[in-house]
Amino acid sequence: MSKARGNITPLEPDQSDDWTVYEKTVSEDVGYRVVSVPRIFDTNNPTLAQDYCADDAVTGTKKRVLVIVDSYSDTIVGDVTKYFESYAPALDNIKILPMHVASTGKDSAAVLAVIDAALAVGLSPRRDLVIAVGGGTLMDIVGFAASMYAHQGTAGGGGLPFIRIPTTLVGIIDAGVGVKVGVNQGAHKNVIGRYYAPVACLNDPDAFLLSLPEREVACGLAEAIKMALIKSSRLFDMIEGYQAHGSLEHGLKTGYVHETIRLSIRTMLEDLQPNLHEDNLRRLVDFGHEFGHIVEALARHELPHGECVAIGMGISSSLAHRKGILSQTELDRILDCMLRLGLPISATMHGCCDPEVLWRKICTDGTNHKDGMLWLVVPENIGRGTFLGHISDIDAAMLADVMR
Repeated sequence: MSKARGNITPLEPDQSDDWTVYEKTVSEDVGYRVVSVPRIFDTNNPTLAQDYCADDAVTGTKKRVLVIVDSYSDTIVGDVTKYFESYAPALDNIKILPMHVASTGKDSAAVLAVIDAALAVGLSPRRDLVIAVGGGTLMDIVGFAASMYAHQGTAGGGGLPFIRIPTTLVGIIDAGVGVKVGVNQGAHKNVIGRYYAPVACLNDPDAFLLSLPEREVACGLAEAIKMALIKSSRLFDMIEGYQAHGSLEHGLKTGYVHETIRLSIRTMLEDLQPNLHEDNLRRLVDFGHEFGHIVEALARHELPHGECVAIGMGISSSLAHRKGILSQTELDRILDCMLRLGLPISATMHGCCDPEVLWRKICTDGTNHKDGMLWLVVPENIGRGTFLGHISDIDAAMLADVMR
């Protein structure tokens, strides 16, 4: 999955001592797959069982597998159970654990519950496997637990290999694509975490998306809109045309939804690849999230993440227009697209869009983790993003004006 390599360089010795200080530098190659696997839990499809879960044919090493499934859908839990039961004779040890965690429960306690389950199964780092079947919240929890796992007290055990199988549109085009895994602490989103790549993200939109409420599909499209506005006008055209296909089911049958997903994932990977560990704090993929994360915390995580991102995109796009960066025509097109998909551009829950509170938060929370800079992503036009670098580039009156 990844390899670390480096060198040890002797530094100039301290003249007052007779020993030499050495500096260790390490670089890491990170590789993982984002793959479409149609009918992934069809018992006639051996891809998951044979390619990822089977014992090592060369070394004969036995592999234990812990499968953690979001229990929100009895049908999905049943399909996963039936699938692995059908391949039980060819697999060594499979444990299926239904688990449901709401976004309000995305915390260290949930991570420890996953680690406890891995210990109970006796999973060994590097050799064994944990699979997360669920949305972005569950995949983040399982991924972080896998990254922290070291069996039998062997600190630095390397972590567990893990696989993502997203069951939501947000999971397919956003949470399943990057390498950042983490959980919340209090009102602070994803502040405890690591960069830890999965073995693979295995996608099967046809198996899961039709079971989702329309609101959750819209939240996934919000993440696609994010990438479209900063990177791909073609993707935005496709999202605008989504409603013309009548229904999600029709869009899946015609391949329209699949093409939208493919382009969203490709655009996301292109932007993540050169800055996978976020060494550069200027990140176009943060579009909508700067204000969106603040709104989400103020709403006490009672608003879905995708809706908070939509509100954040609306605020940032409106600020771009207010600054003379984005035209009125394109601003109207952006806001109309989100509203037609059922995405909000404001909300009243717990005063989460109060402009005075948002201003105080963006001045502190919005800059504290960016070395004092703002780096607010805004669209120059549909398909190209830019940055407002300093908090002085906006002000309280400007924010209040666009929030009216």
